Order: sequence, then C-alpha cells, then structure tokens
Amino acid sequence: MTPLLEIRSLSVDYGYGAVIRDLSITVSAGEIVGLVGESGCGKTTLGWSVLGLLPRSARVDGSILFDGTELIGLQARKRRKLLGVRLSLIPQAAMASLDPMFTVGHQIREIILTHQRGGRAGADARTVGRLREVGVAAPEARLRAFPHELSGGTRQRVATAAAMILNPSMLIADEPTSSLDVTIQAQVLGVLRSVILEHGTAVMFITHDLGVVAQISDRIAVMYAGEIVEEASAQELFEDPKHPYTKKLLAAHPGFSNKGQRLATIPGSVPDPAQRPGGCSFEPRCPVAIPLCQEDRPPWVAVESDRHVRCVHCAPNH
Repeated sequence: MTPLLEIRSLSVDYGYGAVIRDLSITVSAGEIVGLVGESGCGKTTLGWSVLGLLPRSARVDGSILFDGTELIGLQARKRRKLLGVRLSLIPQAAMASLDPMFTVGHQIREIILTHQRGGRAGADARTVGRLREVGVAAPEARLRAFPHELSGGTRQRVATAAAMILNPSMLIADEPTSSLDVTIQAQVLGVLRSVILEHGTAVMFITHDLGVVAQISDRIAVMYAGEIVEEASAQELFEDPKHPYTKKLLAAHPGFSNKGQRLATIPGSVPDPAQRPGGCSFEPRCPVAIPLCQEDRPPWVAVESDRHVRCVHCAPNH
C-alpha cells in the first residue's frame, strides 16, 4: 500500500549545519506516528517541512510526497488549496494560534467559508458539532466566546476542532498538550485519539514526552540530532528498545523507569548542527560507544521486517 505521506532523504539546513539530515519516514492513511526526542532534535522542523512553513532562507533537499503530490517546491496557490483541507496543523500553543480579536465561532467559520461554499448558519452548525465532538462543553455558547475567556484545555480543544473542521486526511500535531496539566492533558489526548480514529485521520504526533506518545501512537520514530535513530511499533519500542538513546530516554522517564530507583540522566546535550560530531551523532553521550562509532555514520539496520535502528551495535556483523 502506498503511504499517504512519504519523506525521502530529507535534509534541511538553515545555513549553519543540517537541522534535518538525510531523513526518511512514511505515514500511512489512518496511522498515528509519534515523533519523539529531546528539544533541538529537529522534530518541529520536520513538521514545518511538511506544511511548507520553513523560512525562505532554509535549504531543503530530498522529497516529501503527500498522496502522490511533491510538496517541496509546490506553488503557493496549490499549497493553499491543500493546507487546512487535506493537510492540517494542531499547534503547540493554542492561545498563539487563535486570534484574540475574534470569537471562536468567527475563526472556525472563516476556515469553512474560505474553502467551501455555504452560508453562516450552516458553518456555525458544523462548528458546534465539531466542538461537541472534541469535548467542548456548551458549544453553542462557545461560538460567542473570545479565546482569553476559555481555559487552556478548552482552547486546545478549540484548536483541535479548527484543525479538523474540514476532515483533513492528515494532521501534524506539534506538542499539542505540552502546555496543559497532567489531568487535562490525559482528557485532551483521549478525545483527540477517539476523534482521529473515528475519521481515519493520519497523524504525525510531535512530542518530547514518551508518556504522551505511548498513549496515542501506533508507531514511534525516535529522533536525535536531525536523524531517526529507531523506528518501531509502540508496543515493540517500549517493551524492547534497541538504540542506546531510546533506552536512556525510557530510563529517564518516571513512567517507564524501575520503581524505587533513581531516574537515569543523559549527560551532555543535543549537538549544535554546526558542531555535529563525525560518525554517530550520539557517540559523545552514549554509554556503550566504541571507537567504530566515531568513524562512519551508523547503518540503518532492519532488525525485523518493520523495525529499524541506526546503531553499529545492531549491525549483523557487529
């Protein structure tokens, strides 16, 4: 089956080193792929690449195919027809994405009427239905509310409703629950997953939180320094992580570490793109690094038919 989104050998450079380096990943229709890693690993840049939101100064190489259409170099007119209709964004900060000068109803209505024919009454009825679907209480009243009058959880639900109002084929969800407390976060994630599954929407879910990605993803790609270092089903990755970086991330998370023991830490930080080490990018922080790790870029090893790891320790001849 042809993937809905297929990224091939993508590299992105802002002029001071590759933020994304020779990255390939696919997302199938209806699949939720979690993209996880520390801040600075290039996750948001990857999402922006798909949406065409990179600054003009960025140098982009490779291919991004969405349902057979090449997105790199796509004309602005054709991209506008695609965004919001078939490809949409749930942003990290709902308050920043909602215009404080306009009501919730006005903002979502404009999305509908910009892309589809119809009148205000019909658009408002659709908005109320979608707000109710994502768990917004008293949705009719919320049409007249301004963003600052809503709680953080309700604003995030409104942003989700706006992103899904035209039933897009795919969502890019960029840390959509990072600003919420744990209780509200769990509620929003539950609603988001149920709505996504009901509509068969494909999702690239970007987060730094393994606990969040565990709740919503079918498949997980672990990013480090602009590369994917491990890719597996959610169950496989949490039960048997292969890459040293994945193991460290899990050991440092309260939800996955051994109870009663100190949480692990990862010394150092993600390398600056301009100062990327030779060989394996994780080598300076890796507890099992060997001299070979400094020499060449690690191979992309298929440890199973649908599972891959970028590490010399997983290579067949190691």
